[in-house]
Amino acid sequence: MKKSFALLLACLMLCPCLALAEGAPGPLTKEEVDAYLSELGPLVAAMPDLEIIENGDGTSVVEFPGGSIIIEGAEMSADARVLNARVETYALPGLRVNVGATLSEVLAAYPNDNDSLFGSYYEATLYVSGEKPEVSLGYVFRDGQRAEDVVHDTFFWGENSAHVCDVTYHMEDNMVCYMVVDSAFWEQDPEELDGLVADSARMQEVNEYFAYPSSENGETLAPLEREDLSFRALIAEAYENASFDFIDLNYVPQLEEFGDPYDQMIDVFGMPQVDEWTEDSTGEKLRILQWDGVSLVLVYDAQKNFLHVDSLTVNKNVCEGPRGVRIGDLMDAVLFRFRHVEEFRDDGTVLLYGDGVDYPYGRMTYSPGSAEVVYALAVGQDAHVLWSLTFIDGRLETMTMLLR
Repeated sequence: MKKSFALLLACLMLCPCLALAEGAPGPLTKEEVDAYLSELGPLVAAMPDLEIIENGDGTSVVEFPGGSIIIEGAEMSADARVLNARVETYALPGLRVNVGATLSEVLAAYPNDNDSLFGSYYEATLYVSGEKPEVSLGYVFRDGQRAEDVVHDTFFWGENSAHVCDVTYHMEDNMVCYMVVDSAFWEQDPEELDGLVADSARMQEVNEYFAYPSSENGETLAPLEREDLSFRALIAEAYENASFDFIDLNYVPQLEEFGDPYDQMIDVFGMPQVDEWTEDSTGEKLRILQWDGVSLVLVYDAQKNFLHVDSLTVNKNVCEGPRGVRIGDLMDAVLFRFRHVEEFRDDGTVLLYGDGVDYPYGRMTYSPGSAEVVYALAVGQDAHVLWSLTFIDGRLETMTMLLR
C-alpha cells in the first residue's frame, strides 16, 4: 500500500508541527511591539507560581513555565508594564509567528528583499527600510545553511540619544525555539545604531554565500547535478581555500592536466592524521588519508602515479557537502533541497526521482529509526558519482561520495 512521504518523514524524525499566526507584510513597529507586550501582561499575571526577581533598577524579572518577562516595578499584575519578553512556548501568542515556526514562515512574515539570503557564511541582510530618525531593518545570523537568529529592529534617533525596539527569533533546526521581544524603553548609543545600519547596508552587497532553495514540493527542485559536487571545510579559516570540487580533485586547472590532489587537500584540511598505503586485488595502490571526521581514498598505479579519487567520507560536522548538507542535519532539511516524489516500492525503497537504475536517480531505503539515501549522477561517458547518506533517528550520520 502506498504511504505518504510526509508521514514517513514524520515517523523517522518525530518532528513537531505547530500552528502559526498570520504574518504581516510591513516592517516591525514600536506600536506593534508595545501592543504585543501589553497583551502578554494579563496572560502571565494569570499564571500560577510566578517567580519575581528584582533587578535593583526599578524593574523585575518575572519567570514562568515557558519563558520570562521584564516589568516596571516589583509587582506582577494585569496592568504591569511589560518591557521585554522571552517566549519559549507556542501556548503563548508569538509576534507575527509562534514558537515552532519554520524559517520560511518567519521570513514570509516580514519584508524581504533577499529571498536567496545572499551574504556571508555567517549573516545576511533581509532589508533596510526608512531613514533617520526612524530606520527598520531585518537580518539573519547563521551557521551556513542553519539559521541561528532572525532579527528585526526599528531604530529611533533623538537629539542626544537613540532607542530601539526589536524581536529576535532564535532558531534550532531552522525552526523557532524561542523569541525575545524588546520595547523601545532601553536607551542606545546613537553611534552604535549608525554602525548597525551601515553594516547591514554593506552586507546587502555581499554575495559569497546563499541559502539553497528548499521545498516540500519536490517537483520544483532539481536533482543532484554536476555543479553540486562541492565540499567546504568548516574548520578552514581562509574562505577561498576551504572549498573543493570532488570531480576537480582529479584535475589541476592551473596545469590543465590530471594531478595528485594531496597538496590541495592539505590546503583545505591541514596535514592528515593518517596517511596509509595499501594494495587492492588489481595491483593498484590505495592511499588512505584521514582527518578528524573526514576520510579520502585515492587510487594510484603500481608505480604510485595518481589515477583518480575513489571516495570521500564525512562523519563529523566539519564539512559542508552538496547544497550545504552537513552531518547532523534533519532528514527533511536534506531531502527538501533535492527533487523528490512519492513512489514507494514493495522492497522497502522509495524512488525520489528516476528509476533507481539508470542515471540520474535518487533512492531511499528505510527501516525503523534509520534510512539510507543514494543520489546517482553521470559525470562523463563512463564515470558516475554515487552520493550515499545514512540517517539515524532522523539526522544525518555519515555521507560518502564515490567515483565509479
